[in-house]
Amino acid sequence: MQRSLAIVIPAAPGSPWLNGAVEAVLADGAEAIFVVSEQPPAELIWAGGTTHGSWVPVGEQAGFGERANRGITAADNDGYQRILLLNDDTRLRPGCLSALDACLGEAKERIVGAVLEDWSQTSVQLSGIEVFPASARIRVQRDDPGAEHLPRAAVSAAAMMFDIPTWSRLGGFCEAFSFYFEDIDFCHRLLERGGEVVICGPARVQHRGGGTQSHRASDTAWHATRSQILFAKRLGGGLLNRSRRALCATALGLAWSARNLGPPGLAWSARGAISGLLWSENR
Repeated sequence: MQRSLAIVIPAAPGSPWLNGAVEAVLADGAEAIFVVSEQPPAELIWAGGTTHGSWVPVGEQAGFGERANRGITAADNDGYQRILLLNDDTRLRPGCLSALDACLGEAKERIVGAVLEDWSQTSVQLSGIEVFPASARIRVQRDDPGAEHLPRAAVSAAAMMFDIPTWSRLGGFCEAFSFYFEDIDFCHRLLERGGEVVICGPARVQHRGGGTQSHRASDTAWHATRSQILFAKRLGGGLLNRSRRALCATALGLAWSARNLGPPGLAWSARGAISGLLWSENR
């Protein structure tokens, strides 16, 4: 039996925001919710409130990409064809699901992202991600698209919709990433196939930020630097280009950590850089 849309939420252990995210998607018409986490959420708020849904267990060390793949696989096994990947620290504004669904339409190869708004106000937090392939540098876009559907190089997995066949053809999210850049990598691979990545202006989601992973500076610095280097390597090209991008990504990661997290962050960023530089696609 084929079913339409399932919500997949990779959740942090004991997330204080999960029930709020679930309440919002239920209010917006969601029928199925798959929560992916190490432990089953206490007092599952959707119990009896949806036609389907479940908790999907995952190991403690699983990164965002692995958590997303586990949840999407569970939804696929239960016959769903379309996924909204959603962070646990989000709250959908009314009409978001229908706007994303309409934007995705019948396109065979498309990823659609919602506009992320700051939690306590309506200012735009993210409306897409610009990618500079020569250096693997990225830039968060914050322009307000209004009611338009605009092409983007990438959109955030904090609120991202796609068909399961598209996810399957891409081989899912790359699980080599722990946190950060797995959504950018996913979008880039679709664009390379000739697909589309679109930001859906009418679809709005409030987003706290950082809710699906640790807030410790050491974790942030390690993951961010390592993942940027992995993304640089996965952009392909000849050995010289890949090496140059990897070194550029290393410098970007170290600079970001030093600027935002200080000396403790810089030390952990260096460790993440070593891990990223030693990583190989063939490992």
